[in-house]
Amino acid sequence: MPNSSSLAGVVVRVWVTPRTSPERIGRLKDGTIRAYVSPTPERGKANARLIALLAGLLGVPRDSIEILSGTSHPKKLIRVGGLTEAELAERIPPLPSGHYLDAAARRRRARRLATKGEVRAAGRRRKAVR
Repeated sequence: MPNSSSLAGVVVRVWVTPRTSPERIGRLKDGTIRAYVSPTPERGKANARLIALLAGLLGVPRDSIEILSGTSHPKKLIRVGGLTEAELAERIPPLPSGHYLDAAARRRRARRLATKGEVRAAGRRRKAVR
């Protein structure tokens, strides 16, 4: 689903990864926003931090950002009021393509390859380097 603009603002897809450091926000090629936040996803702490990070990055007040769906899921739909789609794309930097952006994703990929019988040695090598 592409971003959609309306008089009320822009609706974007956001993929949130909690319990990460450092906190960062970037844009994928398809327009989805990828957000890494440090709080745990309990009692809305990660959602509150996501809204604070987005508000700071985009230069809009916190109350102009609203979670439309996915309050208890990592994939969310968020409405950002007061911005156009072009302004949003301009203010959120693109993420490098083809890179795994966090250590957990690299570990999951190594485990998946190891269970398929491929590149088992690469997983051992990676552990020895750490």
